[in-house]
Amino acid sequence: FFDFGGIFGAVSAGFFADRFLGGKRLVCVLVLTLATGFSILIFSWASHVHVAAMMGAMCLVGFAIAGPDALLGAAAAQDLTERAGVTGSALSMAAGLVNGVGSTGAVVQGYVTAFVSDVYGWDALFGIL
Repeated sequence: FFDFGGIFGAVSAGFFADRFLGGKRLVCVLVLTLATGFSILIFSWASHVHVAAMMGAMCLVGFAIAGPDALLGAAAAQDLTERAGVTGSALSMAAGLVNGVGSTGAVVQGYVTAFVSDVYGWDALFGIL
């Protein structure tokens, strides 16, 4: 349900930022970041109410988190390359590079977390966070 909400969050954030905020993505990121905190509180409450409420709250959390991720990821990379005067396929390459590095980090972090906690302990793991 997190990913389902995330799909709509990413698309909605881009649409809202472009259509209603004149492309000011950071304003949209700020609002959705605040919404993330509230949606986590709602999820905490919903987990004690009913499974359906918890699933809905998880959609809301995904919506609030995926929007800023999409806006700060590929869209920001494209904006920076356009401002630098780069055109053509370099725009797509910049967006792909940013998303690729993010995906690589998501894959590697599980192994790094397990390694550091096993070898150095939990205190070291939280220390490097």
